Amino acid sequence: MRNTRKSKKNTRKIKRKIKTRSKRKYFKKGGAPWRLTVNSYNELQKYLNNNTSWITPDTRIWVVKNTDNQALYESNSKDILESLYDHGITPQNISEFSFNIL
Repeated sequence: MRNTRKSKKNTRKIKRKIKTRSKRKYFKKGGAPWRLTVNSYNELQKYLNNNTSWITPDTRIWVVKNTDNQALYESNSKDILESLYDHGITPQNISEFSFNIL
Protein backbone atom coordinates (compact mmCIF):
# COMPACT_ATOMS: atom_id res chain seq x y z
CA MET A 1 0.00 0.00 0.00
CA ARG A 2 2.73 2.43 0.81
CA ASN A 3 4.26 2.15 -2.62
CA THR A 4 1.02 3.04 -4.36
CA ARG A 5 0.52 6.10 -2.18
CA LYS A 6 3.99 7.35 -2.93
CA SER A 7 3.53 6.88 -6.63
CA LYS A 8 0.27 8.82 -6.56
CA LYS A 9 1.96 11.65 -4.68
CA ASN A 10 4.82 11.68 -7.15
CA THR A 11 2.50 11.81 -10.14
CA ARG A 12 0.61 14.69 -8.54
CA LYS A 13 3.86 16.58 -8.03
CA ILE A 14 4.93 15.92 -11.60
CA LYS A 15 1.57 17.12 -12.95
CA ARG A 16 1.81 20.29 -10.87
CA LYS A 17 5.32 20.97 -12.19
CA ILE A 18 4.19 20.45 -15.78
CA LYS A 19 1.26 22.85 -15.31
CA THR A 20 3.40 25.57 -13.78
CA ARG A 21 6.07 25.22 -16.46
CA SER A 22 3.55 25.52 -19.27
CA LYS A 23 1.97 28.59 -17.66
CA ARG A 24 5.34 30.26 -17.28
CA LYS A 25 6.20 29.65 -20.92
CA TYR A 26 2.91 31.19 -21.99
CA PHE A 27 3.50 34.40 -20.06
CA LYS A 28 7.08 34.79 -21.30
CA LYS A 29 6.12 34.90 -24.97
CA GLY A 30 5.00 38.52 -25.09
CA GLY A 31 2.02 40.77 -25.51
CA ALA A 32 -1.14 40.65 -27.53
CA PRO A 33 -1.09 41.39 -31.25
CA TRP A 34 -2.24 44.69 -32.72
CA ARG A 35 -5.71 44.23 -34.23
CA LEU A 36 -6.55 46.27 -37.31
CA THR A 37 -9.82 46.46 -39.25
CA VAL A 38 -9.86 48.21 -42.63
CA ASN A 39 -12.45 48.98 -45.29
CA SER A 40 -10.30 48.66 -48.42
CA TYR A 41 -7.06 47.28 -49.81
CA ASN A 42 -5.70 50.83 -50.14
CA GLU A 43 -6.33 51.58 -46.48
CA LEU A 44 -4.45 48.43 -45.46
CA GLN A 45 -1.53 49.22 -47.76
CA LYS A 46 -1.31 52.81 -46.47
CA TYR A 47 -1.26 51.59 -42.88
CA LEU A 48 1.53 49.11 -43.62
CA ASN A 49 3.56 51.74 -45.51
CA ASN A 50 3.14 54.43 -42.83
CA ASN A 51 4.22 52.18 -39.95
CA THR A 52 7.47 50.78 -41.36
CA SER A 53 9.26 51.61 -38.11
CA TRP A 54 7.72 48.57 -36.40
CA ILE A 55 6.15 46.65 -39.31
CA THR A 56 8.93 45.03 -41.29
CA PRO A 57 8.48 42.90 -44.46
CA ASP A 58 8.79 39.77 -42.29
CA THR A 59 6.16 40.83 -39.74
CA ARG A 60 3.53 38.14 -39.28
CA ILE A 61 -0.08 39.07 -40.00
CA TRP A 62 -2.98 36.77 -39.22
CA VAL A 63 -6.27 37.20 -41.07
CA VAL A 64 -9.24 36.63 -38.75
CA LYS A 65 -12.95 36.74 -39.55
CA ASN A 66 -14.67 39.16 -37.16
CA THR A 67 -17.17 36.57 -35.92
CA ASP A 68 -14.49 33.92 -35.21
CA ASN A 69 -11.52 33.90 -32.88
CA GLN A 70 -9.39 31.60 -35.02
CA ALA A 71 -7.08 32.80 -37.75
CA LEU A 72 -7.92 31.78 -41.30
CA TYR A 73 -4.30 31.96 -42.39
CA GLU A 74 -1.01 33.73 -41.74
CA SER A 75 0.98 35.91 -44.10
CA ASN A 76 3.75 38.47 -43.98
CA SER A 77 3.35 42.16 -44.76
CA LYS A 78 5.03 42.06 -48.17
CA ASP A 79 2.72 39.31 -49.52
CA ILE A 80 -0.50 40.22 -47.72
CA LEU A 81 -2.38 41.81 -50.64
CA GLU A 82 -1.74 38.89 -53.01
CA SER A 83 -2.77 36.38 -50.36
CA LEU A 84 -6.00 38.26 -49.66
CA TYR A 85 -7.03 37.98 -53.28
CA ASP A 86 -6.00 34.30 -53.42
CA HIS A 87 -8.14 33.46 -50.37
CA GLY A 88 -11.24 35.14 -51.78
CA ILE A 89 -11.17 38.33 -49.72
CA THR A 90 -12.38 41.08 -52.03
CA PRO A 91 -12.67 44.86 -51.53
CA GLN A 92 -16.39 44.33 -50.93
CA ASN A 93 -15.97 41.91 -48.00
CA ILE A 94 -12.62 43.05 -46.53
CA SER A 95 -14.43 44.90 -43.72
CA GLU A 96 -15.64 41.50 -42.41
CA PHE A 97 -12.04 40.56 -41.54
CA SER A 98 -9.51 41.93 -39.09
CA PHE A 99 -5.74 41.66 -39.19
CA ASN A 100 -3.67 40.72 -36.15
CA ILE A 101 -0.18 42.15 -36.53
CA LEU A 102 2.62 40.71 -34.42
